[in-house]
Amino acid sequence: MHTTTAAAAACCCCYFYYHYYYYYYYYYYYYYYYYYYYYYYYYYYYYYYYYYSSSTLLLQLLLQLLLLLLLLLLLLLLLQLLLLTTTTTTTTTTTTTTTTTTTTTTTTTTTAPPYYYYYYYYYNYYYYYYYYYNYYYYYYYYYYYYYNYYYYYYFYYYYYYYFTLLLHYYYFDDYDYCYNYYDKLRRRLLLDDYYDDDYYYYYDYYYYDYYYNYY
Repeated sequence: MHTTTAAAAACCCCYFYYHYYYYYYYYYYYYYYYYYYYYYYYYYYYYYYYYYSSSTLLLQLLLQLLLLLLLLLLLLLLLQLLLLTTTTTTTTTTTTTTTTTTTTTTTTTTTAPPYYYYYYYYYNYYYYYYYYYNYYYYYYYYYYYYYNYYYYYYFYYYYYYYFTLLLHYYYFDDYDYCYNYYDKLRRRLLLDDYYDDDYYYYYDYYYYDYYYNYY
C-alpha cells in the first residue's frame, strides 16, 4: 500500500514537473518566434520603403531637372521674342506755304513672328499638363502606399498564423506521449469564444489521464 502510494506520488510529481517545464519551453519558444517574425516583417517593410523612396526621389529629381531646363529654354525664347515685339515708327512731314499746309503721316508697324504665338500656346499647354501630371502622380503615389500598407498588413498576419500552426504541428506534436498539440490548439481556437481558461486545463488533464488510464 505504501509502495503504491509512493509510486503514485512520484508519478504525480513527475507529471507536474514535466508539464511545468513543457509549458515554460512552449511559451519561451512561442515568444521567440513571435519576435523573430515581428522584426523580419519590419525589416522587410523598411527595406522596401527605403528602396522605393530612393528610386522615387531619383525619378523626381530627374523630372525637376528636366522641367528646369525646359523653363530656362522658354525663358530664353521669351526674352528673345520681347526684342521682336510690336514697334511703331511715325514719320511726320509738314509743308507750309502761304496758302496751303500739307501734313503727311507715315506709320510702320512691325509685329511679332507667328512662332511667338505658337510657343506661347505651347508654354501654357505644358504648364497645365505639368500640373495635371503632378496631380495624378501624387494621387497614384498615396494610393500605392495605402494599398501596400494594407497588403503587407494582411500578408504579415496570414503568414504569422500560418507559421504558428506549422510550429505547433511539427515541433509540439509529441507522439511519444500521445499529446497532439495541434488538435489542442485547434480546440482552443474553436472554443475560445465559448469557454474560459479553466476549461482548457481541465480538458487537457482529462485527455492525458484518459489516455494513460489514470482516469
